[in-house]
Amino acid sequence: MKLRPEKFLSCIFICLLVLFLSLVFFQLGRRGLDKMKDPEDSLPSIEIDWTKLYPFESESDFDSESAQITQFTQGGGVLRRIYNYLKARIDEHTSKKLIFYSGIIENAKRYEKFIKWDIAYMGDYNPVVRLSDGYLTVFTPSRDVTGDALSTLELANFCESLDIKFLYINLPNKICVSQDKDVSGILDYCNQNTDKFLNMLKDFGVKYCDLRKNLHESGLNHHEAFFRTDHHWKPETGLWAAREILKFLRNNYNWPVTPEILNPENFDIVIYKDRMFGSQGVKVTLLQDKPEDFSMIYPKFDTLIHFEIPNLLINKSGDFNITYNDRSLRKRNYNYYVSNPYSIYNHGQGAFTRVTNYLTSCDKKILVITDSFGTVFNPFFALGVKQLCEIDLRYFTGSVKSIIKSERPDMVIITYYTTQPGISSIYKNNKLFDFR
Repeated sequence: MKLRPEKFLSCIFICLLVLFLSLVFFQLGRRGLDKMKDPEDSLPSIEIDWTKLYPFESESDFDSESAQITQFTQGGGVLRRIYNYLKARIDEHTSKKLIFYSGIIENAKRYEKFIKWDIAYMGDYNPVVRLSDGYLTVFTPSRDVTGDALSTLELANFCESLDIKFLYINLPNKICVSQDKDVSGILDYCNQNTDKFLNMLKDFGVKYCDLRKNLHESGLNHHEAFFRTDHHWKPETGLWAAREILKFLRNNYNWPVTPEILNPENFDIVIYKDRMFGSQGVKVTLLQDKPEDFSMIYPKFDTLIHFEIPNLLINKSGDFNITYNDRSLRKRNYNYYVSNPYSIYNHGQGAFTRVTNYLTSCDKKILVITDSFGTVFNPFFALGVKQLCEIDLRYFTGSVKSIIKSERPDMVIITYYTTQPGISSIYKNNKLFDFR
C-alpha cells in the first residue's frame, strides 16, 4: 500500500508531537523528583491582604480600578488562588523553564557573535549593553521626575505632621558620571534624572543623602561595587552603604548610633567561587559571559535579633544568620539560569519585614521604603538601630500612610537606587512612588 504524501506528513507531525510531549513530561517529572530530593530549597509562603491590614484613609486615596485588580489577583478567595497559580505556571513554563529555552537563547547569541552583532535595540524590554570594561548594564531614558518628586514631598510633609523625621537616600547605579563619560548623558540618563529629582527635593526643603558622592569619597571603584553580570550592588557594598547611613544619622541627627560596628574587620567574608550569574548575564547567556564570585558576610560579634517576614511565615529569634536563606548555595546541581544567590540575603525580601535588634544601645525605630537594593543593605543597617521595618511597594499593597501611623517610627527613610526617579512617568502602574 502506497502512503500518500499528506498521510506521511501527518505521521511525521504526530511523531514529533508525541516526542515533544514526552520531553515535556520528562522535564516536569524530573523537576518534581528534584524537589522531593531537596525539600528545603524553597520556603512556604502565603498571600496577605495588606490593604485590609493597612487600609487607605479615604476614597480619594483609594484607586478603585487598581483595587479591583488587587482584590482579584492578591486578595482572598478561590479566584485569586486560581489566577495566581495559573499565571505562575504559564509564566514559568513559557519562559525560562520552557524546554530547550537555554539552548535556544545560547544559539541565538552564538549567531549574533558570529555575525559580530553587538547592538542592543533600545525598544527591547531590559536591553543589556556591555560597557568598555566588560560590565553589563541597561541604559535609562530621560524622564520627567516632577510627579515622583511631588509624591516624595507629600510623604515628607505627612511624616512631619506626625513629628516623624524623613530622609530620602539615593543609592548609586552602575553607570557613573565620571567613569562612563562616553554614555552618561548621551545614551544613559539615570544620573541626570536623579540630579533633577534631588534638586527638586532640595528646593522643597526635603532632607536627602546622595550615596553616589560617598562612593567616590570612600575611594571605591564605581563599577567594582556592583556585580559584572547584574544591576545590583555586591553584599560588601551593601555593608559599606549601611555604615555610611549610620554615619549620616549620627552627624546630622545626633543619633547614638555606632557606625564602627559595621567596619569590615568586624565580619567574616566567605567567598563562593563562580556562584553568581546575574539577570543581565542570563540575558546574554553563558556563551558571552561567565559566572562571578559571590560573598556571604557574617558578623564576628555577638548578635541577637527577632526576624519577621509574615508572607514567608518567618517569625523567629536568633543570631544574624537567621536573615539568610542559603539553601541554593548547597545545591549539587547548580543552574545558573535559575538560581539567584542575591536572594539569599534577607530571604529575598518580602512585602514587609521587621528586624528587632536586642543588642544595641540605639533605641530608635526606622521604617524603610525600599527596592531590591535593600536586600543586601537593610539586614546590616538593622544592626545599628533597635528596630527596622521595611516595606517594598512592588509587593506591599496597603496604605503607606496607614502603616506609618500604625508603626509610629522615629524616622521614615526611602532607599531607592538611581534609576528609579521618574519611573512613574514611563510606567503608569508603577507603585514605587505611590505613598498614599
